[in-house]
Order: sequence, then C-alpha cells, then structure tokens
Amino acid sequence: LSAAGASAIASGDADAASSAGPSPSGTSRGQVMAPWDKKKRGGLSPPPPPLKASWEDLEATKGRAALVLDRVEFLGRSASLFTDLKVREAQDMERVVRTRSHPSLHLFRSLGRSKDQAVRLLEDQGELLRSKETASKRHDALSRFVFKEELRKSGKVAVER
Repeated sequence: LSAAGASAIASGDADAASSAGPSPSGTSRGQVMAPWDKKKRGGLSPPPPPLKASWEDLEATKGRAALVLDRVEFLGRSASLFTDLKVREAQDMERVVRTRSHPSLHLFRSLGRSKDQAVRLLEDQGELLRSKETASKRHDALSRFVFKEELRKSGKVAVER
C-alpha cells in the first residue's frame, strides 16, 4: 500500500483509497476479481448458469423433504421409546436384585430379552409409520403450503397457471 493510499484510508476518503493503486493481490482496490478468472485463480471454470426450476424438480424436492421429516420423526420417537424401555428395564432389574434369592440368573434372562424388545420396538415403529402413510400426508401438506404461498405471492396469476 502506498503512502497516499494509507493516508486516504486514515482520512476516510474511500475514493482516494480505491484509486491509490493495486492491492497486494494484484487487483486495484475498486475491482472485484471473479473467482473463475483462469489466469489469476489457477484454472477454475465459471459457475454453471442457474437452472430453471420445473414442477418435476419441485415435486422431487417435496418428496425428499417429506421422507426426511418422516425419518426425523421415526428417529425421535424411537429414541423416546428406547429411553422408556431402558427405564422399565432398569426398574425391573432393581426389583429382581432386591427380591430374588439368585438375582444373577433372572438378570441374565432379562438382558437376553432386551435385544428382542429393542428389535420389536423398531419394527413396530416402522410399521406404524408405513400404515399411517405419514410420508404421503406430509407430501400433501407441503403441496398445500406451496400452493398457498404461490397464491399469496403471485395472486390470480398462480391460480390460472
């Protein structure tokens, strides 16, 4: 940075600072270098032109969003049910240890059933989501939301198309 540029920056004169000469990166202060400038950035190509969004793209996005929301619900509810399962299991183990004369045998059986209970919990949860068709219901709700937003933003033009 030249002395004139430094004094212009210190005085707050932006125009003088930008015309004070090139910056350390090789561009003048007022110029913005494109990230795809092949000569200065090592051969990067320009970004592709933006794609026009189609209804098929919108439907695919809504479908993916509905499936992700379904997965989030599955995982959240499964975590909650696992927590409840483990709490009940711990309470049963505590009761067995306090009341049985040979608690190790009963604890071993209880822990053996734990795996089957966990598998059944996941299967039941998955079957519940499939039987209630939550993904398709979410997709329909997203479709209604998109329609309402298009109507709100574009008015009668969106309804006619």
